[in-house]
Amino acid sequence: DGFNKLEFNATINPGKIIIEGGNATTESSATSTTTTSSTTTSTTTSTTTSTTTTQTTTSSTSSETTTATTTTNALNSSIPGTWIAYKIEDGDKKSSFIEHEHEVVFIINDDASAVVKFHSENSRDDIDNLSVSENGNKLDVKLFDNKAPFNFTISGNDLIMKPDNYTYQLYLKKFEFGDINRDGKIDSSDASYILSAYSSRATGGSEMLAETIALGDTDGNGKLDSKDATAILSFYSYRSTGGKEDLRTFLAQQ
Repeated sequence: DGFNKLEFNATINPGKIIIEGGNATTESSATSTTTTSSTTTSTTTSTTTSTTTTQTTTSSTSSETTTATTTTNALNSSIPGTWIAYKIEDGDKKSSFIEHEHEVVFIINDDASAVVKFHSENSRDDIDNLSVSENGNKLDVKLFDNKAPFNFTISGNDLIMKPDNYTYQLYLKKFEFGDINRDGKIDSSDASYILSAYSSRATGGSEMLAETIALGDTDGNGKLDSKDATAILSFYSYRSTGGKEDLRTFLAQQ
C-alpha cells in the first residue's frame, strides 16, 4: 500500500537482544527493563444530582376596595353658615317674619350638606339630608337624590326661599351676633325682644330655635333671660358713645 514491509525476528537471551532481519544479525546488550503497566481502572462515578425544583405559586389575592366617594360641590365661601328668615313677601305684601311667631333657619355646612328648620307656635319640623350646589345666582337643593320642595335665589346679602306650591317667599340672612330681632342693627329693640321671649317661655310659650336663641345668648347658657337683655343694653350704650368693637369682643373685655 505504498509502504515497505520490514520483517525481523528478535530473540531475547539473558543480557542480549538478537535481531535478525534481512541479511543482518544485530546483537545488542540490553538492560532488562521491567515495565510495570499499571492499569488504572477509572471508575467514573456518575453522580446524578436530582434537583427538585419547587415551583412556589404565590396566590396573589388582589383585594379591590371600592370606596364610595361622595362628590361634593365646592361652595363660594359666602354661602355656608346659618341663614335665618327675617321677612316674608306675598305678592305686594311684605312684613317682618317675626311678627308671625314663625322661624325658618337654613343651615349650610362647609361640605355642602344642609338642613332646614321650621318652627311655629305649635310645631317644629326639620328637613335634613339636604345637599346644596350653586347654579349661577341660585342654589340647587336636593333631598337625597330628589329636588327639595323649595327654591333658593341669592340676592345681595339675602337668600330668598320660595316653597313649591305657595305664593309667598321668605328672605333669609346671616345676622350679626346680638341682632336677635333681625332688623340689621343691635340696639334696645334687641333687649326688648329678649325680655319678650323670656316672658313667653316663662308662661308656657314654645322655645325658640337654638339658632335664633344663639343670636342673643350673650352668656352662652343656651337660653334667653334678663342677663342677656342687660348685656345687649350695655353694648348698645358702648357703641352709642363711640365704641368700635363687636359684641363678642366687648363681652370678653367685661
